[in-house]
Amino acid sequence: ALLNEWAIGFYTELDFTNEAANQIKLRTLLAENDVSGVYIPEVYEEFCTRKLLVTEWIDGCKLSDCPPDQIKEFIAVGQECF
Repeated sequence: ALLNEWAIGFYTELDFTNEAANQIKLRTLLAENDVSGVYIPEVYEEFCTRKLLVTEWIDGCKLSDCPPDQIKEFIAVGQECF
């Protein structure tokens, strides 16, 4: 039974149509709750499949390249979101 639950969860995580739906839901929820400081890329559903997730390109830097004080700011925003 535990193995079946793990397999279902693993299969769902690898289904990018499910991930697209989750990303769209998160984007909507953050907008409805006026959360600022977080940008969720738009999903292009017409190009998504179970094996492919297509989203808007966002220019930026990797978190690992950010200075520690900026990372602290990001942590606070992330905590507010979740």
